[in-house]
Amino acid sequence: MGNEMTQESIAAAGNTEVPAYLTLIELGYSVDRIDKDGEEHWIAKKGALQFMADCPLELLGLPLLRSERGSHWQARDHEIDEFLNGSTRSLDGHDRAIWQCRLVALSRHAGVQR
Repeated sequence: MGNEMTQESIAAAGNTEVPAYLTLIELGYSVDRIDKDGEEHWIAKKGALQFMADCPLELLGLPLLRSERGSHWQARDHEIDEFLNGSTRSLDGHDRAIWQCRLVALSRHAGVQR
């Protein structure tokens, strides 16, 4: 038996919520759960940055997104096009249309013009 690598898989599920929360705390974020308009939301704050998501696992991804892409984290038109044309090749036409609608809606919500 050598130094064989075994594949590890982690799926987004209920057992990832607490580790995601704990990771945010370990990274120095204050994390709060709030009820807004009858829906649960999670907020992480650190310095001048504030992130909001529906669950700790989603919340954990936002600081990484901001860290990696900077203050101009939003996708540019060509990046959206590449995503729709490349990463969604396995989707059928109906699923691709749903993704396109979601991305357009998200862009509008974020104030990005397409």
